[in-house]
Amino acid sequence: MTDSSRHPRADALIQVEKIASGGAGLGRLNGKVVFIPYTLPGETVRVQIVREKKDYARAQVLEIIKASPLRREPECPLFGLCGGCDFQHTDYEEQKNIKLRMVQETFKRIGRVEPGEILFEQSAPFGCRSRVQLHRTPDGELPWGFKKAASDECVPVRHCPAAVPEINDFLAGEAGKAAGRDFHGGSDGSSGSGGGRIHVFGSGGRTAFRKDDEIRLTLCGKDIVFSPECFFQSNIPLLEKLIGRAFNGLSGSRALDIYGGVGTFAAFLEDRFRNVISIEENPLSSSYARRNLNPDTTRVFTGSVEDWIAGSADAQTPPDLIVADPPRAGLSGAVRAFLKKTGSPLILYVSCDAGTLARDSAFLLENGYTLDQYRLFDFYPQTAHVESLCRFTRN
Repeated sequence: MTDSSRHPRADALIQVEKIASGGAGLGRLNGKVVFIPYTLPGETVRVQIVREKKDYARAQVLEIIKASPLRREPECPLFGLCGGCDFQHTDYEEQKNIKLRMVQETFKRIGRVEPGEILFEQSAPFGCRSRVQLHRTPDGELPWGFKKAASDECVPVRHCPAAVPEINDFLAGEAGKAAGRDFHGGSDGSSGSGGGRIHVFGSGGRTAFRKDDEIRLTLCGKDIVFSPECFFQSNIPLLEKLIGRAFNGLSGSRALDIYGGVGTFAAFLEDRFRNVISIEENPLSSSYARRNLNPDTTRVFTGSVEDWIAGSADAQTPPDLIVADPPRAGLSGAVRAFLKKTGSPLILYVSCDAGTLARDSAFLLENGYTLDQYRLFDFYPQTAHVESLCRFTRN
């Protein structure tokens, strides 16, 4: 129980103004911003303050006094307890509107730039997630689950409406077998590379989760192989759509794929460019990139983008195209400086974080680039996460 003496009021009425970038509703109490998960703009809610900082507070809903007409019954009975979803309390069309507003506001607040028109590529609302990270639970019958919202505790899960059928078949059946020795998180759930967690990928009627498993996936007509321990996008129909939107009509002499992963994007670049360089820091992903790519066309560098910039003679020659798909931290200062120096005529920036994308976009716009096109891909419906594809051309 929260100590009410630390807060303006332990029980307060708040009107929700908008959805913040993290997916929670935003209201105010005595002038202080309060974030309230699972609420919608226009709603009046009775809340309990559960955490208070100098500039903001977080609250949980005790009662909805006035509900939004856009509020819906969630598809999943674990919604609000399981931390996997943010938006099941509203319909998919409103989720789309929320995400567009979130991105626009983030660009204005962090980048201090206008993103212009944002095109939205929608997903199936449910049943689309092919990759999940499960955690050990104390439940013997249901040994795997998802973390609770704002907690390290786990919710045992037998079925997830967001996941593809193969994942749900795993949860209903094979998950018990995976509690033994044959998964990559360690036999006791506390050792091994996963440390009590397991990555499960489902596609083509089967699942992969063991340390030695491999996933073989046909993506836009190309065969891609990788391990469950490698990062790979989890919404395959949207990934195919992104590949088509990103590379259609492109060609040239030389392309650079930084943060190249298992070679997913480079596999399509090598059909369009005579020479391709793929840079990937993770050795396991890099080893799969070598298997997925044509060595006559594509060279794979194992190491950080910063190391490649500092040590490779190839970094001195501007490529016709740079594809950047960085982690949430976005582009480092060294990588931004490299992009400015090379002056490549075209940069395709794939981002999983609107905040760092806004920062990096502002830098590119200040240094000779124009944002020609912005597409939002809804890889993770029912959540506040967004995936962006931005096309920057040199002025």
